[in-house]
Amino acid sequence: MIDNLKLLRQITKDFNEVKILISEHKSISKQLRKVDRKLQTIESKYKFLTDIVSVDGKDAIIEKSAKLLFKSAGFKQVRHLVNVRPKREDLQIWCDDCLILVECKGTYRSVPDDKELSQIKKYIDHRSNIIKSKIPVFGLTVINHDNSKLYQKRNKNPFDKSKQEYAIASQYGIVTTTELLEGFVLLKNNIITFDTFKQKLKQFGVINFGDRVS
Repeated sequence: MIDNLKLLRQITKDFNEVKILISEHKSISKQLRKVDRKLQTIESKYKFLTDIVSVDGKDAIIEKSAKLLFKSAGFKQVRHLVNVRPKREDLQIWCDDCLILVECKGTYRSVPDDKELSQIKKYIDHRSNIIKSKIPVFGLTVINHDNSKLYQKRNKNPFDKSKQEYAIASQYGIVTTTELLEGFVLLKNNIITFDTFKQKLKQFGVINFGDRVS
């Protein structure tokens, strides 16, 4: 059947109606290859979106992908404190009106423990002392929890009431990578503004971005 089709096309290739279609086919194929290359470039650009919620994704990959997410969201100055000793916060998001410190964690636990969530508090205190009230300092723990599973199947309520209360009392935010991804998609789809996204990152307690993305 395939050989017969090839033969038929060879025989009919100079028919006027066939020549027109062959020309159109070549033009469309060329355009499709061009679009495919553009799509692959964009997909490569946004690879951090799958990395940040990756199965088995540990601290290092969350740090790198969170940095790219924040920069793509619109923050101009995001610093990744790699190999800094003594240990400091993983990321610094510098804004005109504030500094947001970010600690990134990856864990198999469906309910992260208090130590994983609260480590950011000492970094807030330390950085606030260095800055001496020039601008307010906020802190955020980004956690890739329950990460032995695909992100759609993870525990949807990993922070109990006490964790919420501790975070509010100690004045830091906690957010899952799944929720951060949701917020980023809402931002890119113009459902929320950059200012709303930024204000969410500065909240104390559990951070939610509102409407879910289907």
